[in-house]
Amino acid sequence: MGVSGGEEGAQYRPSLMSGGSFEAYKYITFSLRLQLRFRDSGLCVTYIGKGRPGNFVKMVHNGIEYGDMQLIAEAYDLLKSVGKLLNEELQSVFSEWNKGELLDNRGDGYLVDKVLDKTGMKGTKFAKEIIDRQSTWRRVRLAIISGISTPTMLASLAYFDTYRRQPQQDYLGALTYKRVDIEGSFHTEWFKIAKELRVSLDGRYVYL
Repeated sequence: MGVSGGEEGAQYRPSLMSGGSFEAYKYITFSLRLQLRFRDSGLCVTYIGKGRPGNFVKMVHNGIEYGDMQLIAEAYDLLKSVGKLLNEELQSVFSEWNKGELLDNRGDGYLVDKVLDKTGMKGTKFAKEIIDRQSTWRRVRLAIISGISTPTMLASLAYFDTYRRQPQQDYLGALTYKRVDIEGSFHTEWFKIAKELRVSLDGRYVYL
């Protein structure tokens, strides 16, 4: 069983992600409801599936959470060390960020509750968001120039640059690419070319 909530959740309302036998899950859930008293919506528990998927879901949850925490820490270091912001100014900045993108500007409530459950760049409009922020991503160079360690920001930029290149997208995910000389979409079996060619130290292609 994956358990989330930290010190506060352990005392009041942890999030429980259960795996294993469904019969055992029903029994354990019933026992928990008898022993623990929770306010508001009650016990936050669900059955994930057979085996140990509860622990896996908790692991993914932690990966996302700690990634966010690392980015916040890097942003704080940049703003304080390079931007020379005072604690009061930092508090104001993070408070503003905290209420920004989670709220729905087209209606009441939270945006996360209204997002269509569809992945991919076409469904989420990620392409436009990435294009709009291209120049902002490059500002991570300020951290490098200032000697500030921002490994997560740099890794995010490197990941973005990987998928920004059409041939790399096509090689990694067969997402096709467009050519400047011919209309249409194309796919190349790059690994086959790699077997036939090798690159010499000076960058010239040499047939094997």
